[in-house]
Amino acid sequence: MNRYWLIPLVPLGGCAGLTTLVADHPFWSTLRGLAFGWIRFLARVLPQVDVEWPNLALAAAVLAIFLAGFHGLCAWLQKHRNALSPDEPSIGWRFSWTAAFAGLIGLLFIAGMSVVGLVQHTTWMLESQEPLSAERYEGHALENPSRMRDVAMAALSNRWQHHDGVDTFAPGVSRDAAGGKLHSWQTLILPGFNLYLAGLDLNKPWDDPQNLELFRLPVRQYLNPAIRMPREQSPRLAPSHLSGNQFVLGPHPGLKLQEIRDGTSSTILLGQVAANFSPWAKPGNWRDPGLGINTSPDGFGAPGPGALMMMCDGSVRFFANETDKSVLKALSTPAGGEKTPELPPAR
Repeated sequence: MNRYWLIPLVPLGGCAGLTTLVADHPFWSTLRGLAFGWIRFLARVLPQVDVEWPNLALAAAVLAIFLAGFHGLCAWLQKHRNALSPDEPSIGWRFSWTAAFAGLIGLLFIAGMSVVGLVQHTTWMLESQEPLSAERYEGHALENPSRMRDVAMAALSNRWQHHDGVDTFAPGVSRDAAGGKLHSWQTLILPGFNLYLAGLDLNKPWDDPQNLELFRLPVRQYLNPAIRMPREQSPRLAPSHLSGNQFVLGPHPGLKLQEIRDGTSSTILLGQVAANFSPWAKPGNWRDPGLGINTSPDGFGAPGPGALMMMCDGSVRFFANETDKSVLKALSTPAGGEKTPELPPAR
């Protein structure tokens, strides 16, 4: 029996095996998405398409009228062309030529729309706060825990002490003698990672002209590399991609460690945010973890499948978007007495 027909299967099998080995590589994932992503898109979108038959019939009627008029015009022009050249063979205008011209016009229209869409989506990707791929998000997620630990250690710095020497967390906001808000907790903890702003006056409000110009400075520890801010925001006050737990870094004075009776490892200190960014210098940068992960613009979140949260013991944990709100609510209160839920592993 002739078995030479098996020879072409060898390189095909090798290619299939190589593709399997590199299937998870970002380059091949991107290439596969560009080549076949439209199939999954159609499979997802087509079942949701609601055909409006009256409009479809109207479009068909308009197309028929256009073809008839265009064909009649071309046939008339061809007839006059034949009359002007009596020595040449008379050629009638064919409907197939009309259909070809109409198809070309339609193709040019679709190509133009595609170019416009390509430009718009390219601009959106360059200016979007969303990561380009899950791999990009995961890569930055490995960097963020160290930044967040710097913030946590600064928030739990020895410079924040009661008169009895008991360690406390930084106050959520500093206040003047009349109780007015002066500065955010993120401004107060800057010395905790050796960042000092020359000219900053903590006795004047944060939005005092003397202080305001200093707050255009981005603080690396407060930024999530997976988020790309629009260029037009660059000259404004620098944002923060972190926010405090309102029950720990909220409007009250700094909590003593002894007041976190639920345990520092079971109480959220701060976390990442994905929307409604606040300037890091503005007082009031705290949120309710009980709103969920990536479920509310006023809650916690990050681009991707979840967000990093810093616990009061300094550990960083990744909470998925599917994390139950009751779990987050239990982890948000420092002394609620709730049963400690199972926590994701520390990073």
